[in-house]
Amino acid sequence: SDTAEIKNNTASGNGGGIFIAAKSGSTVTINGGSITDNKAVTGGGIITYRSLTLEPSKGKTIKITGNEANGNGDNGAGGGIFALNAILTINDGVEISGNTAEGNGGGGIGIETYNGGSASLKMNGGLIKNNTAKRLDGFTANDIGTGGGVRVARGASFDLFGGNISENEAEYGGGIYITSEGTFSMNGGIINKNTASGNGGGIYFAEKSSDPVTITGGNISENKAITGGG
Repeated sequence: SDTAEIKNNTASGNGGGIFIAAKSGSTVTINGGSITDNKAVTGGGIITYRSLTLEPSKGKTIKITGNEANGNGDNGAGGGIFALNAILTINDGVEISGNTAEGNGGGGIGIETYNGGSASLKMNGGLIKNNTAKRLDGFTANDIGTGGGVRVARGASFDLFGGNISENEAEYGGGIYITSEGTFSMNGGIINKNTASGNGGGIYFAEKSSDPVTITGGNISENKAITGGG
């Protein structure tokens, strides 16, 4: 049901709204509802260790809004969703907005691998908007406050086929932040009106990467940063 709601929950560890444990070969699908105003160290709205598909049923929506990941150092990732060693698929009718990651980054989504695993984000449609990645006071590491919309790290990949990543904010990579081990391909979709207080308003690619980026379609426009607005 698109009226189902998971709201105002707090986890002292991970997964403020939903914690999806690992299980080989299985996929979790969410078809409607909202996950709102939840808090955790990592994965404010959702943390998943297995494949997760967000695919609203006909006439329904999925909203992941106002969640917060409030960890520190290597924690504090994925304000809306954090995926570890998982395939995360986002389709039309999904809105990930107004989430915050205070620490590692990925205000809307954080995705990465661990211990030789694999992880990928496939965005076919939907909206990632008005999310924020904040630098945690007292920490100065380069990967703090990165990826207002999406942060792709530690060997994960992001394939953007459609949808909109807009009006997100971070220190580096207002829209998207790709670490040196991550990869990104863009075949469609829109990345616009994102802001970085440092570098990479739309997309920030970390150094020391070998062919991490392929762009064959889509639109990157009206992003802002001190260096590298697009």
